[in-house]
This record gives sequence, structure tokens and C-alpha cells, in this order.
Amino acid sequence: MTTDFYDAVLKHARAEHGWATLRHLFKNYRNGQGLNLTKLGLACLKDMDFEYEMFKADKEIKFTGRFRVLLDRYNKYPYYIDRQHLILFGTEDRIMFKLYGKDLDVWMEHMENNL
Repeated sequence: MTTDFYDAVLKHARAEHGWATLRHLFKNYRNGQGLNLTKLGLACLKDMDFEYEMFKADKEIKFTGRFRVLLDRYNKYPYYIDRQHLILFGTEDRIMFKLYGKDLDVWMEHMENNL
């Protein structure tokens, strides 16, 4: 993501909430980048009319270090994840997740093999 993207999201968050930093919007924001949205970041991108798709998990999503690193390195667009949902903003990310049967384990294996 570009600096302009982060600046626009931050500007929107501050206009709506009066305060915010990029760490309030992205859980993993560091060194000028990060894609893992917080609830506030998710709300901001939805308010800004970014296209997204929500996937409901069949079972509780387990957050492992491996899983977080793969999402951080592989995805090119913001995402939000909690124990029951995965929300993807990137068209390519959504297509790949669907191609792998919306199965997180299979998708993770694909990410590992294609980094």
C-alpha cells in the first residue's frame, strides 16, 4: 500500500472520530506498512466505500504466528480477521481464497508455496 492510501485512511478516521493514529487502524502497522485492520480500521474502510467480501468461518479461526506472518507477507490489500470472520479487500486475495475452497489451511499452504 502507498503512503497516500495510509494518509487517506488516517484523514478519514480523524474526521469521523477526532483522533487516530495508524496503529489504531492497522494492528500490524510498522515501518510504514501493515494490512491487518483493527475494528476501527475496518469501519473506516467500509465508510470509505472500499470493496470487500466477508467470509464466515466454519470453525473458530486459530491465530498462530505462522498464520499472521503468511497473511502479512502474501496479501497485498488490507484484511480483517477475527475468530469467526475473514474480510478481504483485495480482489486477487478474494479470488485466491475462493479458488482454494474457502479453506484457510489450504490457502495458507498455497501462500507458503508462493512467497
